[in-house]
Amino acid sequence: MQTVGSMVIAARHMCQEFIQAIARPVGCAPHDVPVWLPSPTDKLKVNIDAEYVASLRTTKCGFVVRDEDGRVMLSGNAKFRDILSLLHAEIHAILFGVETLALEQMQA
Repeated sequence: MQTVGSMVIAARHMCQEFIQAIARPVGCAPHDVPVWLPSPTDKLKVNIDAEYVASLRTTKCGFVVRDEDGRVMLSGNAKFRDILSLLHAEIHAILFGVETLALEQMQA
């Protein structure tokens, strides 16, 4: 089981990966991006997504946590206000997923 500290480090890593991914050239074909890759053994993987409505400055986001076999361990969704950009929305989604996972693991 991962500690809260290791989940925070993983969230930071995910944010860095996201920033690198959005810097990818626009011409990349959708088939070049994998839909889902399994996590390493004994690790959980958090996948997130968010939509951003600039005119309302809101986001709806969701996450799913899977084990190395792809089994869904936890999922959730939320709406946030006062969001400044798509990047801000995606970071909220990452933090929401990791914080929810950390709370679930602390209660287990």
